[in-house]
Amino acid sequence: MIPPLTLMIFCFAFTSNLFPIYSALKEKTNENGLKVFGIATVIAIFTFFGVSVLGIMIFGKNVTLNAGNLISNINEESQLNTGHNHWEAYVMRILYFIIVITHTPPIFFPGKEAVLIMIDEIDRRSISNTLEERMK
Repeated sequence: MIPPLTLMIFCFAFTSNLFPIYSALKEKTNENGLKVFGIATVIAIFTFFGVSVLGIMIFGKNVTLNAGNLISNINEESQLNTGHNHWEAYVMRILYFIIVITHTPPIFFPGKEAVLIMIDEIDRRSISNTLEERMK
């Protein structure tokens, strides 16, 4: 079973990059677009598979401790399990927090832009007017 969060992240990243990648192709044909996106999908599948295998190799049978939360599992390592909290767990949580804080705004940028374009189109019809002028 594919975890829903992983699938959502992949789909959101894929769809937000679809048109910029297609417009950057040297030959903009449907066949080339399908080939590029097929290759990208295969690379993403192997990347997610590789990361999941590495996670299982690193955490072994303890991968389901704490409901599969790998950040919490750092504190549960069998070599370090002395009953005390370890500094590695806190460092990893701080690093994860920094990654989330710096990564979240770019993820929501395409969504914000789409909403602003819809509001502009309802209010001023900027894109429609520009397209109508170009078609004349």
